[in-house]
Order: sequence, then C-alpha cells, then structure tokens
Amino acid sequence: MGLIRDAYSRTLSRFYKKKVYFGTSVSITDDSIVEIDNCRRIVEYNDVYIRIKTATVTVSVWGSDLIVNDFNTDGIVINGKISSVEFEREGRNVRNDR
Repeated sequence: MGLIRDAYSRTLSRFYKKKVYFGTSVSITDDSIVEIDNCRRIVEYNDVYIRIKTATVTVSVWGSDLIVNDFNTDGIVINGKISSVEFEREGRNVRNDR
C-alpha cells in the first residue's frame, strides 16, 4: 500500500506544481519574443513600451513595433524588436539591456 501511496503522492505533487505555480517565469527568445507566465494585467501598452503586472513582479519591455499576440490566464506573448526588459519588485529595479 505504501508504494501506491508514494506514486500517487508524486503524481499529485507534479500536477500541483504545474497548475498552482504562483511565481513568474519570463522567457526571451533572441530579440523578438518575450513570454511572461502568470500575468495579472497589462498596466501600459504601446508600440515601444509594454508594462505587465504579474503575481510577483512588474515587467517592463522596451523596443519597437511591440505587439501582444496572446494574452490569457496562463501568460502573455510579446513580439517585436526587443531592446530591454526590466523587472521591478517593491523598491528594487533590475534592468537587462540587450
């Protein structure tokens, strides 16, 4: 019985890690795509600057010809010519220039 319980527990743990993850994940592909998981809302949006509020940080994306291609409960996809990504966390800023 212990073996079945351990297997069930591992399966349930993997499920919750995928479905109940409250952190923020940011993926940058070259200088053209930024994917941000766990978005709460779009704070500001134009063709050179997009500011996104997530569960843990605010992410600012700078560039040109920026466009939001996908916004859903899981995240957001930003396409365009990315020049900079900035993370803001209550009193601290971290900027990654390309």
